[in-house]
Amino acid sequence: MKGRRWQAVKSSLMLRLSLRLALGVLIVALVVVTMVVLRIQHEMKDLMEGELERSALILIHTEADDRTLQELRKYEDEHTLGTVFSIYDDRGRLLASSSDHPLPLISDDDTIRYRGKPWLAHVLTDHDRTIVLAMPESIQLDMAREVLKKLVMPLLIALGLLLPWTLWGVWRGLRPLSAFAREVEGRNHDDLSAFVTPVPTEAMPLQRALNRRQTEIAGRIERERRFIGDAAHELRTPLAGMLAALDLAERTPREDVRTRALGNVRRAGLNATRLVAQLLELARLDHAEHAALETVDLAVMARTLRDNWPGIEISEHQPVAVLARASWLEQAVGNLIENARRYGGSEVAIRIELNGPTIQVIDNGPGVAPEVLPRLGERFFRPAGQKSSGSGIGLSIVRRMVELCGGSLRFVSPPGQGLTVIMTFRSATAFSADRQPS
Repeated sequence: MKGRRWQAVKSSLMLRLSLRLALGVLIVALVVVTMVVLRIQHEMKDLMEGELERSALILIHTEADDRTLQELRKYEDEHTLGTVFSIYDDRGRLLASSSDHPLPLISDDDTIRYRGKPWLAHVLTDHDRTIVLAMPESIQLDMAREVLKKLVMPLLIALGLLLPWTLWGVWRGLRPLSAFAREVEGRNHDDLSAFVTPVPTEAMPLQRALNRRQTEIAGRIERERRFIGDAAHELRTPLAGMLAALDLAERTPREDVRTRALGNVRRAGLNATRLVAQLLELARLDHAEHAALETVDLAVMARTLRDNWPGIEISEHQPVAVLARASWLEQAVGNLIENARRYGGSEVAIRIELNGPTIQVIDNGPGVAPEVLPRLGERFFRPAGQKSSGSGIGLSIVRRMVELCGGSLRFVSPPGQGLTVIMTFRSATAFSADRQPS
């Protein structure tokens, strides 16, 4: 239990955002403090150098007698930052010093070791005298330390105020996501309406994806309900016919009537069996999200069709391969040939062309009315006045197979020229060329 709770805490988006923001604020604060300290040290160095130069100018115009030196020592103690000076003649002999430990005679400005510590030194030479002045470099650090002490407390107070404000801001910013999560979690399993909780721009793609999924699931459930209802309606007709024929066979004393009734039972049973097989095939195709496509040589398929459908005219312009599934392609063409024979007439021509590439199944029947063409391929649709019996799902199976192969299905019926069903697929050659690295 503790492990799961700790894992939940570690995976909390609010906690991670708060910690990262707090860490960022802390880093910025440290950078600012460091820059302030470095700036203070730089300013203090400039101030010390200016103080040394000013003191040197005063000393260069002063006589080095005891009284004057006493006054200068007093002035240096009261008005300078711990400046020490020594005066040498042109031979390097010490003339005067403000300290019991004279500064070493140097030729140029530099940092020297004096009393075991680094001092900033300045040299000024005039005629027969050289004045060496120095000031402890620790003054820079002392001043920076004092400033840092004065900054730490306000900085801690600011951080103490900023962190709760940051947590509140993160919580406020994530509140729409929490509301959205509650809406998703509290949604009933059969409620497939869209999620409407306002979310930030960054979360809109997630909400749109979930809403698309809701719509897809709702559409699929609706199609399944309609499919079940239509299937039940379609099965009711042959089953009712079978029961009526059996009832007639049982009641009639005439042998010829009984034989005819049993024949009707057989035909109704065959129709029901065919319908169930088509329904199962359509249901299986509906649940297939995608198909593993293969290269199908239409010339090879044409030879198979000639063997399976003798008397069918097949025209091949030139060999072509398409991306599809051979079994589905043969079944789709077979369904179209059966439909053409059932509804169009006895003669059926099949033409395979490369412009697409396409497979066209053409019959020489009466054709289809223009207002009926858009509805061909709908499930359980049968045109009004159709004489031949059928389930109305054969073309639906063909359409679904073609769609799963990434192709398209189109119907054309010029006046007086029968019906042409055009299946268009992707060329395997063109697809392979597109996949080649450039």
